[in-house]
Amino acid sequence: MDDAKIITVPLDTPLARTDGQLEQLRFRKPVSGDLRGMSIAKLGQLDYDEQRKLLARITLDGLIEAEIDKLDVCDQLQISNALMDFLVPKRHQEAFQIH
Repeated sequence: MDDAKIITVPLDTPLARTDGQLEQLRFRKPVSGDLRGMSIAKLGQLDYDEQRKLLARITLDGLIEAEIDKLDVCDQLQISNALMDFLVPKRHQEAFQIH
């Protein structure tokens, strides 16, 4: 997979898993099919429930929704910001101050 389509977010608070600590979260750029049954408008409003569904579909670390619920709030905010990199067209990212 193209590295430009993968984002890695270091976690301030590692997530305990049965196979050890998860210290970073990697996820891929979603494709249209990943959004099936979801509200794009809610994703744009940073709705947690919609983000949770999407993250469970696109994490490369195989996170399930119950694990996503255990993320530290600061980590969730970092992840939300990173998701917006994927959801805002490149030509508009500067206007939204997204890098």
